Parts: sequence; structure tokens; C-alpha cells
Amino acid sequence: MNKYQKNLLVLHITVLVFGLTGIFGKLLEDLGALNTVYYRVLIGGVGIGVYAVLKRKSLRLTSLKQLMQLAGVGALICAHWFFFFESINLSNVSVALATISTTSLFLALLQPLITSRKLVRYEILLGVLVILGLVIILGYEFQYWKGILFSLIAALLAAIFSLINSNLVQNTDSTLISFYEIGSGAVLLGLILLLTGSLTPVSDVSAWQWLWLGLLGLLATSFAFIASVAVMKVLSPFTVSLTINLEPIYSIIIALLIFKEDEHMSPQFYVGALLIISTLFLNAYFKKKERKQKTLLEN
Repeated sequence: MNKYQKNLLVLHITVLVFGLTGIFGKLLEDLGALNTVYYRVLIGGVGIGVYAVLKRKSLRLTSLKQLMQLAGVGALICAHWFFFFESINLSNVSVALATISTTSLFLALLQPLITSRKLVRYEILLGVLVILGLVIILGYEFQYWKGILFSLIAALLAAIFSLINSNLVQNTDSTLISFYEIGSGAVLLGLILLLTGSLTPVSDVSAWQWLWLGLLGLLATSFAFIASVAVMKVLSPFTVSLTINLEPIYSIIIALLIFKEDEHMSPQFYVGALLIISTLFLNAYFKKKERKQKTLLEN
């Protein structure tokens, strides 16, 4: 197994963990999106800090500018999670997860603008397929338009911070990036909740909610975030994003088993969702073909 395949395997394990995020979000619906994100990043930040100490990872920053940069990305990440969890509250897990797969479309459009990378034709084609799938879903599940809109905003934010992190990780350790992005997000959200009087006291969080928050913070944040940032050293942001499109498959299946009739959708929804998710396999085909052509040219 070569370096590329190892990183791809790690990414798929991470996606399986990410697939539980929507389930936890639904289980924590009563806590509210903002409080859910706050406790998630608080627990996740502590988890990453402990990991850094155990692995003797340096968390020393090089400058104030670096701290501000990581804090800015942390704000984007928190905003992304807020819109995602609110999308689940406004619709359901299936709709939110299917729609957020449009991240790949936003990446295809934004990457040439933010980086020096040229526009790739097949990525635009895959983006068009994502749009078509979304149109099908919206056409038959219009009652969830608010949830779809919030999930689209979450997808756009995910594309932006993914591109930024793919550049940062080339010269900065993924643990340091994760710690300061997640940690600064916790500080920012804590201040917002305190100033607005919206913070749910620790004593008002039930035992079951602490369990879901613990799993969400440690498993789906600390572990998954470090791993997803680290693989960007080898895998492109677009490949990472499209691989994460497997997340709806895991979440939709699990949600159907747990929440049953609340997650049952029209047949047209599954057609649209399948079309969006199929872009993952098309991307794998194009990337494999691209690597073969590059190998032939080098030889």
C-alpha cells in the first residue's frame, strides 16, 4: 500500500466517523445548534490538546499573525457547523447531508480563484451533476427549502476553510492547526453565548446529551479533524471533499434505522441524492486516469 492509498484509507475511516455527526446533531436537537457547536468545540479542543501533550506535539505559534489566521479559520468552521446543525433542525439528517455534498461544487469553482491551480473541466462537470441532483431534491422536497439553504451555506463555508487548510498544512503541523482553530472557535462561541445570555448551563445538560456531546467532540471532532487535515498533505481538497460525499450514505442509513419514519423521503429524493453521491466514484475514475497519464509522461 503506497502513501496515497494509506491516506485514502485514513480518509475513508474519517468519513465513517463524520457520518455520525448528523446523527449526533439530531439527538442534540433540543440543545440548540449554537450550544451544540460550542460544547462540541470545547470538548474537541481539550481532546486535541491532550493528544498534543501525549504525542509531545509542539503547539508553539510563530507569530500573532498566525494566531489570528487560525482563529479566523476557526470562526469559519464554527459557522459551518452552526448552519449544518440548524439545517438538520429545519429539515432532517437526510436532507442536510445530501445537500452539504455540494461542497465539491463550491471547491471546483473557488479553488482556481484562491490558488494557482487551473480550472479542471471534469470537476465542473461533476459540479453540474451535483446541481442537477440538488434541483431534483428541491423539486420534490420543497417543504425543506430552509434546511437546504442552510446546508448550502454550510457547504460554501466548508469549501472555503478546506482550501485555506490545504495550504496551511503544507508548512504547519495538522495538530497545531486543529488545536488553535477549534480552540479559538470555542472561545469565540463562549463569548457570544455569554454576551447574549444564550449559554445552556452545564447543569441543564442531561446525561444522554453529555454522552452524545462527548462522542461528537472527541470522536467526530478531535480525531476526525486532525486526520482530515493531515491527509491534505497528499490528497487534493477536491478528492477529500468528494470522498466525504460518502458521509450521507452512512448517515442516511443509520438515520433510517434510528429515526425511522422521520427520515423516510420520496423516491425522487433518493434519485437526487444518488446523483450527488455518484460524483465520488466519477472523481475516483478521473483521478486514477489522471495519475496513469502523469506516470506515462514521466516514464
